[in-house]
Amino acid sequence: MSEPKNQSAIAKRFGEWCDMNIDIIDDGANIQSKGIAAKVDFLQRAIELWRFNESKDQNGVEFEDFVQTEMLVDGDKLRFDVPKRLGSLGSGTSAVQLQPRLLSFLLLYHREQFEILQVIEKFIEKIRPQLTILDFKKTKTGTTRCYTNTRVAATTLRSFGFLRFTQKEAFKTWVLSLPGLLVASRVLENPRNWNERPPHDRKGYFIHPSILNAQAALTTYDQFVRQLQFICEPNVEVFETFNDVLRKAHNLLDEYWKILRDPETTRDVKKSATESKLKQLALLPKIEDFYAEFSKCIRVEQLIKDIGE
Repeated sequence: MSEPKNQSAIAKRFGEWCDMNIDIIDDGANIQSKGIAAKVDFLQRAIELWRFNESKDQNGVEFEDFVQTEMLVDGDKLRFDVPKRLGSLGSGTSAVQLQPRLLSFLLLYHREQFEILQVIEKFIEKIRPQLTILDFKKTKTGTTRCYTNTRVAATTLRSFGFLRFTQKEAFKTWVLSLPGLLVASRVLENPRNWNERPPHDRKGYFIHPSILNAQAALTTYDQFVRQLQFICEPNVEVFETFNDVLRKAHNLLDEYWKILRDPETTRDVKKSATESKLKQLALLPKIEDFYAEFSKCIRVEQLIKDIGE
């Protein structure tokens, strides 16, 4: 599979070309963008105007073909050299690959109470250095691919119990469930171990393999508590206070993980069975009190500092 060309240098040169060849008169200071960015913005709007008047709404150059093309700035002209043979570039970072990073992001910024669109924007901003230009392709519906894939990642995580789905969270924001907290803690503890690219088997890997394998380090109650303690301030009393409910939760999650990891169980059956276990978890006495107290104990600032956010 081919890789998109690194065109950062020519992109900078294109910006300089726009700066030299486009003038903007805005005496009333009405336009928010400034400098080269404003000139590129106006050029994009001018292209949209041309498309409307010529009834050429669709771009006939595939995005994947364009990023394999050599763009040259030649004096006052732009030249595009299309390769004789175009390779296959794939579709960028899949929704499954985004899942571990999304869980860790939701943990680090859970106190911000972002709405879903804000979550997506902030999340993409944080992981942008790890993405490629393919992730920013506009889909046929006009949305950006990485935005769509983030929504898909969250929908799958919610469907299988890693995000909560209560009346408070429904359609407004994404909030980690207890399994989500545990996996996010694992991600932050060993961030380099979570970059595995799952095989291209959508049916078999609707959940990232590393998320499924997280259960191996959570089999005993002590391991379960230790993983939660990793993201907590030291010497907190929350685990003693809620010892009874946490033991019941651990037992339920043991059954939850077995269902999720069973290779013989279909996706639909897993979804239904894990949903049932999470409903039982939600009904445990004092579980909501635990979530509230645990949230206060999470050492967010130190975790952000540790990973260099």
